[in-house]
Amino acid sequence: MNYYNEIKNRLIDNEIYERVKDYSKERNRVKTYFEIGKLLSEAENKYGDSIIEKYSQKLILEVGKKYNKRTLFRMRQFYLVFSDIKVSPLGTQLSWSHCRALLSLKDYDKINYYISLTTSQNLSKRELELKIKSKEYERLDNETKLKLINQEKTIVSDFIKNPILIKNIYDYKKITEKVLKQLILEDMDNFLTELGDGFCYIKNEYKIKLGDRYNYIDLLLYNIKYKCYIVVELKVTELKSEHIGQIEKYMNYVDKNIKTIEEDKTIGIIICKQYNKYVIKYCSDDRIIAREYQLMWYNWDGGIFMNRMNKEQLINLIESVKIDKTQFWLLSSSALVIRNIYPDAGDLDIAVTNKGLEQLSQNYNLIPKGNGFYIVTDNVECVCDGEIEKLEFKPELVNGYLCQNIYEYLEYLKSSEREKDKLRIPIVEEYIKSLENSSTTKEH
Repeated sequence: MNYYNEIKNRLIDNEIYERVKDYSKERNRVKTYFEIGKLLSEAENKYGDSIIEKYSQKLILEVGKKYNKRTLFRMRQFYLVFSDIKVSPLGTQLSWSHCRALLSLKDYDKINYYISLTTSQNLSKRELELKIKSKEYERLDNETKLKLINQEKTIVSDFIKNPILIKNIYDYKKITEKVLKQLILEDMDNFLTELGDGFCYIKNEYKIKLGDRYNYIDLLLYNIKYKCYIVVELKVTELKSEHIGQIEKYMNYVDKNIKTIEEDKTIGIIICKQYNKYVIKYCSDDRIIAREYQLMWYNWDGGIFMNRMNKEQLINLIESVKIDKTQFWLLSSSALVIRNIYPDAGDLDIAVTNKGLEQLSQNYNLIPKGNGFYIVTDNVECVCDGEIEKLEFKPELVNGYLCQNIYEYLEYLKSSEREKDKLRIPIVEEYIKSLENSSTTKEH
């Protein structure tokens, strides 16, 4: 068999198909790439590792630039992963973008989980990537994972993640129960997703009367899939035994006064700062579940969850970026952290020259976001600033690193409509004021 001609002809057929049959072109693309992956695997076994690079060089000239070595390797990997009997056959019904997102995973059980999630919830590629990056599968209980592998029946508590991720979009440093509740209420859809399928919001501060006193349930939910109420209590401390007594009292009230005979018993979820296994171990009511919460910073532009980094972690990340250090400089909170005027950074935002962008393109699979912005890795984003002689974001040397000029950054903050940028304005103004006072003192 002439593997190259077979691969070339199938790619050409797919290019034609994509132009004329829009309604089914994605399905055809996945099928074609799977078949080409098989041919590439066979050709590699027969002719050696270098054959894929040779094919890519010819295909770029004869079919199109997008069929480079990286793309062909991805097709081969797609075949090797999705042809394995351990992977659900539903995987080949996904779009090519979905399949690419799954190729980074090594665990077949994890791949099957996300395949099932994507097909059952009609996830977009972006939604799937967010679930993978938030490590949703890893945050499931081990017993739940075994149930999924063995296709056993699950219960309402099985898919409650641990920890439960809560978006800290205002970058609060100190959290009270009131603040924690507000963060949840402002992003209720995400919170309900963290709990699993079928959860619905009823009310916060749900008022109940016990004897001659009123009590307030932090959050009252309902699960339409399992037909039961859910009482949620929020604690910003370690789990304590008195928390068990409190939520159990509320659950019993709901069972006696709100629940109907057709509905299942009420479930209690305590969301706390720190889990205590001994409190739960000696709790006599197995309907009560405890989960930790974890506050996550939220990137308003990219919608990517990530933990914030302190200065040491940020510097380690800066030093690991594969680019000439003179071809990029720091923007946003990264530049503030290096200046010691901001405690931490969510990700590394950098401006790069044309040469820097070229270097990044050689070392990373850049994802364009528009307006000259690119996602370099999960934690690094860049914007191309053009030729070094005509830069828009003028850099200056700060603590050994090139950073955006602080006065230019202040102007950007003042023109921004983003809430988190508005919060930074007084911080940057105070820093500039201290700089100017320091300069005045030296002059005298």
